[in-house]
Amino acid sequence: MVAPVLLDYEFQFKDTGVLLNGPSVLPFWDVTNITGLVDFPELDTKVIDVDGRHGAFVASRFFGNRVIVFDGTFYADPANVDTAVQTLRSSVLPESSGSPLYFKMSGLAQRYVTAKSIGFKCDVSTARRYGSGSFQLQFSADDPRHYIDGAPVAWTSNVNFNLNNTGNTVHGPTVTITANATTTASIVITNNTLSETITLSFAVTNGDVLVINTDTLSVRKNNVYIPVLFNLTGSAWPTASPGVTESWKVVSNVGNGTITNKSSWL
Repeated sequence: MVAPVLLDYEFQFKDTGVLLNGPSVLPFWDVTNITGLVDFPELDTKVIDVDGRHGAFVASRFFGNRVIVFDGTFYADPANVDTAVQTLRSSVLPESSGSPLYFKMSGLAQRYVTAKSIGFKCDVSTARRYGSGSFQLQFSADDPRHYIDGAPVAWTSNVNFNLNNTGNTVHGPTVTITANATTTASIVITNNTLSETITLSFAVTNGDVLVINTDTLSVRKNNVYIPVLFNLTGSAWPTASPGVTESWKVVSNVGNGTITNKSSWL
């Protein structure tokens, strides 16, 4: 699939979904209000009172999920109005995994948030006689960050390379390796600039595809998650800082690979 190329204030759920606020041709989905897309989601705040003195400990660094609601009015050929509504409804059916919700704001590059459809409302009123009506779409993103994907960077074991996150918040890149031996893999991923490093050790077979996601702190082998918490050492899972270019290195005894970073915003 290929991501759509949007104009200012156009929106689309999934690569092949229905375009909202697109060209003024029927059916036209006119978005009149959006909540939750560009504001902060709810902050996960913990407050612990301190006995014997004023004040408290406040932990309030991370956000919860992002709930996004689109409200609008649709305009369609009166003879085919329900066909148009069915097309939009089919494009937002609930699924077990998230999909990209693309959006383009004025003066900014196109971005996306990975979300799940959680609601569709479309009133039936006398306006249907004229091919019109109100609609609402609801989405929930477990990861509240906005993204622009970066191109994969090929790396050679034990050779430094640069990564750049042009966003305003941290994100952990993803390392991919196709194992070239049957052995116990030893893989060291390091952000040299921040002195963050992690070492992973687990059994692999020649040809295994390894995907190490330093953002979700997970490892997949041939698309199956494997437990690694008891087989890793290091200071911290490395992440890419916002707004800077940083030096990275991967050391692997099972071959070279690629690393994919995203620019991320809140």
